[in-house]
Amino acid sequence: MAGSLRWSLCPALLGLCALMAAGGGRAQAVELYAKTGLAHNEQAQISGLHEATKLRHDGLAVFDIGLRGKPHSSLRLKYDYQSKRHGSLGHNDWDTHKLKGYLSLPDTAASVYLNLSHYAWGHEAYLLTQEIKPRVDLAWGGGTLQPALAFRDKDYHVYDGFDSTAWGTELAYRKAGRYTKLSAYQQDTSNDDYDFREVKAYTTGPLGRIGRYQFKYRAELGHKDYTRVSDTTLTHYRWTAKLRGEVNRPLHAQFGAGWRLRARLQLSQYKTNLSANSYQALYGGVMLIYQGSGKRQADNDENN
Repeated sequence: MAGSLRWSLCPALLGLCALMAAGGGRAQAVELYAKTGLAHNEQAQISGLHEATKLRHDGLAVFDIGLRGKPHSSLRLKYDYQSKRHGSLGHNDWDTHKLKGYLSLPDTAASVYLNLSHYAWGHEAYLLTQEIKPRVDLAWGGGTLQPALAFRDKDYHVYDGFDSTAWGTELAYRKAGRYTKLSAYQQDTSNDDYDFREVKAYTTGPLGRIGRYQFKYRAELGHKDYTRVSDTTLTHYRWTAKLRGEVNRPLHAQFGAGWRLRARLQLSQYKTNLSANSYQALYGGVMLIYQGSGKRQADNDENN
């Protein structure tokens, strides 16, 4: 079943976009999104589910250029090319192409989110990911409640044992600039040792401002249970806790509308049943960001 879905979602997404764009319906101009900057990152090199964990750190340069558009009143599209170049750990360089579609179903509160992403790791083709999430927007408590179903397919180009499909549910709530999401997934992987159940919760929102500086936070807690693992020398469960602070400064006076400077600092804590696989990591980065319309949209959840 995974194979058939893997090959059907890609043309379905592209065909849907072409159909909606051809249909007219108050299309909007395409805008440019660009981001570049420097960061420092600590990350663990973990060999599968085993104890071979080594914490590595390196400086990196980030570059992201993309397009945002609304070819139809019911369809919003985002495309990004993202590049990460490490100072000394070149084998960890990333190149990513992401195409996202947000389709609103006319005369309903329902919508569909689609995502097609291709990753190259160390300059070699690595992973193709596809996601589809039908969801509903419901007014509740002065904000918007958004329940959703989710399907995700991952196709690794080299590591076939990691190929997987996952089904899940999500519940998100947005109000006054604050966003909270709960999710639960169950993944079926070609290698049964990598089957897991995962629950995750995160919240993000503004902390206020001082002069032109706007502050924001993000907190996340997740738990992953590898359901088929019984060997005590392998990772059976993993807790993840992340806390991130962010400050943005508009640069309208210096460069014109749409420009801003963003700094982030994030601390991540990973706890597993194996002490050798438990560690903490720090990320810090400063990015110069441009969005053509001048409207502030939520950045990707990733650290870049």
